[in-house]
Order: sequence, then structure tokens, then C-alpha cells
Amino acid sequence: MHLLYRLHDAGIHENKSQIIRSLPPISLAILLLTLYLCIQQLRADGPSLLVPTSPLLHGMLRFEVELCCQELILQHGPGFLDALLCHCPKAIALLESEVRNMEARQLPSEDGSASKKTLIAECRCRLADSLGTNVEDNRKDMWNVLERIGMLDEADVVKVIRGEELAIRKRQDSGVGL
Repeated sequence: MHLLYRLHDAGIHENKSQIIRSLPPISLAILLLTLYLCIQQLRADGPSLLVPTSPLLHGMLRFEVELCCQELILQHGPGFLDALLCHCPKAIALLESEVRNMEARQLPSEDGSASKKTLIAECRCRLADSLGTNVEDNRKDMWNVLERIGMLDEADVVKVIRGEELAIRKRQDSGVGL
């Protein structure tokens, strides 16, 4: 969550993009895990648009709604997540608007210039670029990175938030299942 607060404090889209592009793989993996966990929480307790049994969600629409949710959490910070969990009408309307405009925001502008990359696309592309993998492998890459870092102490958490590299160390298993 601390990375989400850092991005929120950055202000405008360009500053947030710059921070994301500067993050090492460990910070990106933690950020993507945080977003993944936000979606899991919203599936359980969020508005009907995000509940898996909702008749409003079918196939790609569910994925699109979740992707838009992640983008809005990156844009507006943890407060947006809280607002959705409280079923705030303004947050739900913003999410619905984001879903409706998802395709249009990816098209070139009227003057032909490329559209701005979404923040979630920045995260996914940066992780893939930094690891030399494909964006389609993000979830697997995220878990591979997280598996290599082991337990984080307070100093490690500060490094992750600042976007500093962590020393890769051997994961300490709990011994469960041995």
C-alpha cells in the first residue's frame, strides 16, 4: 500500500509514470501484488460490478472492469479503493466511466499523437522490460520475483517504497508440507 501512497503523492500522471519507470522489479512485483489483492478484496466486498457472480460481468468485461479498477487505484490512490469498498456512488460512477472510455483513451488523439500509456500498462511493461520477458507473463514474473526476496524487514520496506534494489536472498520456507 505504501507504494500506492507514494504514487498518489506524486500528483500528475507524468510524475507517476516516471516513478513507475524508475522502480526495480521487486518494487514493481510488490505493486502488482498489491493491486491484485485490491481486486480480490473488491470481488468479495465491492460494488456489484466487481462481484464475480454479478450478471453484469461476462468474459472480457470482468477483466476490463478489474483493469480499470487497477488503473483508478494507481491514479487516485488507496482512497479510491476505500470508496469502492464503501459503495460510494461517485467512485462507482468514475469506474463505470473508465470502463466506457477504456477503448477511446487508447486511440491516438485528434492531432494524431499517441495517447498516454495508462499507469497499469506502465507497471506491466516496465516489469516485463526489466526482466526481459513478455507482458503476458506478468503474473508468473511477479510471483518469481516475490519468491526470491523472502521476508522483508522494516529497512527493506523503506527500500521498496523508495524504489531501491534489494539484495536477493534465499527464501526461508516455513517447513509446512515437508
